[in-house]
Amino acid sequence: MSEELLRELNRVLAEDRVAFELVDGEMVPFASRELHVEVTQPALRLLATAGWERVETSYQNALSELARGEGANAITDAGTALQEALILRGAEGNQIGDLTTSAKHRGIIAAHDAAAPADNRQGMQMGLSGPKQHRRCP
Repeated sequence: MSEELLRELNRVLAEDRVAFELVDGEMVPFASRELHVEVTQPALRLLATAGWERVETSYQNALSELARGEGANAITDAGTALQEALILRGAEGNQIGDLTTSAKHRGIIAAHDAAAPADNRQGMQMGLSGPKQHRRCP
């Protein structure tokens, strides 16, 4: 497909406020135009690079699961995409924590990208409705 046709198709979709965009031959849904333009679209273009196929597959799976309302599965696949990307860039480890630590030490990611601010860590531990309460399964 020509670049001109692609631009025109995406212009018509945007004009009609259709929450999809054609990116590298695939219709990609989005909820936020800003998020799509600044994050999703560049990530999809990067993942189309040779050697990144496993990362792209996991990322695409996460996007598809989000579109179907399967948030838990989307998070799992997004985590898998991150793990695959870190390994591809040279990080070592078997778990996401080990991989991010390795990536930070190797300069793959900046130190400020590897650690959540203290107030975010507290919020993640407490959850949205206060401290986590563990329930026993019946």
